[in-house]
Amino acid sequence: MNDKEKIKVLRKALQDFLDSQDEADLLEHDTGNCNGIGNCVLCDARMAMADTMPMKRPKIYVGNRANQKGEIFKSVETPLESTHGDKYSYVLGPFRTMRGARFYVNYGSGNPHCTHVSHIEKLAKADEMHKSF
Repeated sequence: MNDKEKIKVLRKALQDFLDSQDEADLLEHDTGNCNGIGNCVLCDARMAMADTMPMKRPKIYVGNRANQKGEIFKSVETPLESTHGDKYSYVLGPFRTMRGARFYVNYGSGNPHCTHVSHIEKLAKADEMHKSF
């Protein structure tokens, strides 16, 4: 069963579950008796569905600190100043391949040809092909 089929089955199960519940229990979410973390039927159903949904795949980024070599890391969420600003001066990515991220770490910083992730990926591929001869 692929992800789309799983989601369709989960939505049907959720709808059946919600249809079987008392309206008063469902409205409890809006009355202020629920704090949004599972104290009502609606939150329970939402959390159960979230637990069975497919996880996002982590993407590859390069974080650079001032006067230091870049560091490759993976993140499911898009890095923001609020989440990664204390660790990195700037973040580049997402990269499609680890090859591209490694190329940027080794050769990209300060390289005028490495202005965009797609350029870096192409240069990394060409570099790998050149080294294989």
